[in-house]
Amino acid sequence: MVSGTSRRHLIKANSGFPQVINGPTEKTEREPDEMVEKIKADFLNFEKEMKSPDFIVPEDEDYEKKDLINSLEKIKSEIDETAQNADLTKICLGFEFPVLGHLTGLETLSFVVYHTQRHIHQLKKIYEKV
Repeated sequence: MVSGTSRRHLIKANSGFPQVINGPTEKTEREPDEMVEKIKADFLNFEKEMKSPDFIVPEDEDYEKKDLINSLEKIKSEIDETAQNADLTKICLGFEFPVLGHLTGLETLSFVVYHTQRHIHQLKKIYEKV
């Protein structure tokens, strides 16, 4: 058993996006990547503190490391398949991001990438201190 709160947070934050991208959508009237730079700037600004919405805050418990890794691998596989096969230019209506609103599939995948990079950076900083 491991604490695994960062991994659990990533699982909660990143799961479901293939279903959102492949769910109800509509044609966008803006550039499909319009929000990508904002998402990147926000999540890769490591000086900026962010507070997670309650629905993706991990439960305070011990987790099976193998289960966490398997869940992350499944999410990665689903996201890879979605990135290759979905129309990423459309606005995804199945989920509204706090602050950002409805995003295109491309922007949603950018969120997953930059959010994950942010946590990798945080974990590396913790590792350096240990």
